[in-house]
Amino acid sequence: MRHLVRRTLAVVLSIALLSGCDIHLIGTGISSADMRVLEAIVKPACDFEWNEVISDLPATPFRADSLEEHQPNLQFGLDVASRSQPESRWPRRTLCASVRVASDTEIENALKRETSIPPTWDHFRQQFPGVRTLVRVSLPVYSADERRAVVYTESTCPYRCGNGFFHELVREGAQWRIVRSENAWAL
Repeated sequence: MRHLVRRTLAVVLSIALLSGCDIHLIGTGISSADMRVLEAIVKPACDFEWNEVISDLPATPFRADSLEEHQPNLQFGLDVASRSQPESRWPRRTLCASVRVASDTEIENALKRETSIPPTWDHFRQQFPGVRTLVRVSLPVYSADERRAVVYTESTCPYRCGNGFFHELVREGAQWRIVRSENAWAL
């Protein structure tokens, strides 16, 4: 009987997701729409097989810490600071063969063990074999009609390289596509 209930639930959830319904993933603060946006953000890394690890802790959008409490951080007309959920976590899982979401604690522990100057990321590479880049992705902020989203990403890699970008995405059916990106900072 349990098996039948699980299969029925899986079928119902699959149909809901394919039809574009927004389902909140229990205990994460992340919705199915958020996951589709994340998949669009990592699509280039998946297509080109760039080995990346994404922190499960959503990134804080650039400049958010320097703005006063109620001052908006407008990017592409949307306030990226409007969605701050400290308890939210991206689900830890493999998104494609070259990209996976890992625990921020696991990532930070690997980076803290680094003592070389300049950093070599040897401990990080031991913890995450083959990974070239550490990526942090903010929670998406959606337009009122939910057809546009803005996401902030920051990427860092060994030897003092890194950058931050704001990405504007548009929804086409149930899928999202990046239509514009602007650099926020670079090393």
